[in-house]
Parts: sequence; C-alpha cells; structure tokens
Amino acid sequence: MDVQTRRETRPELLTVKEYADWYRVDVRTVYRWVADGAVPTRRVGPRRGLRIISTDDETDND
Repeated sequence: MDVQTRRETRPELLTVKEYADWYRVDVRTVYRWVADGAVPTRRVGPRRGLRIISTDDETDND
C-alpha cells in the first residue's frame, strides 16, 4: 500500500500509539515531535488525552 492510499484512509484524530504505528517509529519519537511542535495535537476527553490531528499537508517522517 502506498503512502497516498494510507493517507486517504487515516482517521482525523490519532492516538500517539496509532500515529507511531502509522509512521513505523517509536512512541517516544512521536512525543519528541509533539514537544518540538512538528505535529499538531489536541487534548480530548475528561482525562485530556493527547490526540494527533491528521492533516493532508503533513510531510512523511519516515
């Protein structure tokens, strides 16, 4: 499956684990990207869980 096909089926909000799996990187790497401001995030729910906002103009971090 190519990147474009995967991108079309990706949900709007992803957990950090889902995002890490999607890009085949470690969860700690995703948290580093979040801290650096490289990926947009949103806090959701009563426990304020972190979600990654999926965008079309996102560049690959492979």
